[in-house]
Amino acid sequence: MSPAEPLSISRQCKLLDIPRSTFYHVPQPVSAQDLELMKLIDHCHTDLPFYGSRRIKDWLQDEGMTVNRTHAAPDARHGHCGGLSEAEAESAESSAPDIPLSAAQPDH
Repeated sequence: MSPAEPLSISRQCKLLDIPRSTFYHVPQPVSAQDLELMKLIDHCHTDLPFYGSRRIKDWLQDEGMTVNRTHAAPDARHGHCGGLSEAEAESAESSAPDIPLSAAQPDH
């Protein structure tokens, strides 16, 4: 094989250690309704990190959204994590380090 010959798709995928199906996968666009739902879930989870999927579903329904629990569950694929207990949430808030930031002294 010479440097001028291109590698086959199979060989490229093998070298990168990814399945060939990943090479051919075309991601589907996210609908506007799903984006709005993700924004609301993110807002709820940020303000109330101890809410689980059932409480998030109820909160979304109070906000006027029609959702079931599978849509309301914090989704790891989109950067959300599961609910924390109220004690864990308070502990995380209180243990966060206070780091003063100043625009006058950039960190680069």
